[in-house]
Amino acid sequence: MDEKNERQQPIEGNVFYRNRWGDFVRKYAVELLLVFIILAISITIAIISSQARSVFREARGIRTALRFVGTEYYGGNSSIYDPSTPTGLTKGAAERVASISSFNGSVYLYQWDEKHNIPLRFEYRKGLFTVQYVDKGVDETDTEATYGTVGDWSVSYSFKILEFKSE
Repeated sequence: MDEKNERQQPIEGNVFYRNRWGDFVRKYAVELLLVFIILAISITIAIISSQARSVFREARGIRTALRFVGTEYYGGNSSIYDPSTPTGLTKGAAERVASISSFNGSVYLYQWDEKHNIPLRFEYRKGLFTVQYVDKGVDETDTEATYGTVGDWSVSYSFKILEFKSE
């Protein structure tokens, strides 16, 4: 056999190719984009949920501050609740609630129980978050001890994120 003919015949066996980074990216571009989008959405949801829980804790502190300030006003023979104002609080009450609770959101008092001196319905707004509280109220089987401490909470961030219903 001739050397020329031997060289032209294909060689059988394994042939190795070098993989390039660009080939990998082009081949898996859709999968990489999908993973990136899912990761970005997951991180965003985790951040918003964490901030929502923080605002919820602040709103629980606001409820306690409203009760304290309501007791102070009751001792002065007046009420913290004034439905004729946009916030539902009398003059100076919002500042007093802010000084006790040390939070920097807006409080809107919608319903107040004069007899038990507790908030029945209020809203706390901070940034894009809104927390709404509605007291469960007293039913015949409930004792007076739980009145004003059990209610439904709703946390929204331009849409409802968390909701805590009393049982």
